[in-house]
Amino acid sequence: QGSGTLVQAREPAAKYVQTLGSLGEFLQYPEDTRLHILSTEERIADKALVEKLDCRQRRRWFHIEAVRKRSDGLPLNWSNIYLLPKYASVTQWIGQDTTPVHTLIDRHFDQRPAKVEIDMFAGELSANSAAKLEVAAGTPALVIVRRYADAGGKYYEISIIEHPAGRFTYSMELERAWGARD
Repeated sequence: QGSGTLVQAREPAAKYVQTLGSLGEFLQYPEDTRLHILSTEERIADKALVEKLDCRQRRRWFHIEAVRKRSDGLPLNWSNIYLLPKYASVTQWIGQDTTPVHTLIDRHFDQRPAKVEIDMFAGELSANSAAKLEVAAGTPALVIVRRYADAGGKYYEISIIEHPAGRFTYSMELERAWGARD
């Protein structure tokens, strides 16, 4: 009594890993696309926005509504991007090329994400976003929410991106980790 038993598997559990050299390699858009800003405004997080963003109430945000289009004009996604107001001037660089907003913030404000939270789920497009994407309201969509946090754990960018069904595919490749077995 008082001594324990340690049970170990005969074979190690299979482990698969996805390696990224940078955040830019995750959810990368084609080179022939650009983000087009439709509107901007400063907002204070009310109860509805707090639930949508999972952020603090009364926090000030700079809100950017944008649509990403291919070079032939086809809209690929609807973007709602929320930034801390001190990064609002990043709008002057958005859409010049395919550089993501978080990278522009890093480049021009020296703010690197210490942590990025990414949620992907099925949803449907609202009447507003569907009209901008040239599809019917209620069209199924892949929704991706990304929250970029600083070293203190505070969000400085939150984006909600809606992709109508059939216009964006997220592909990933996993490799078996060394020494792992089925």
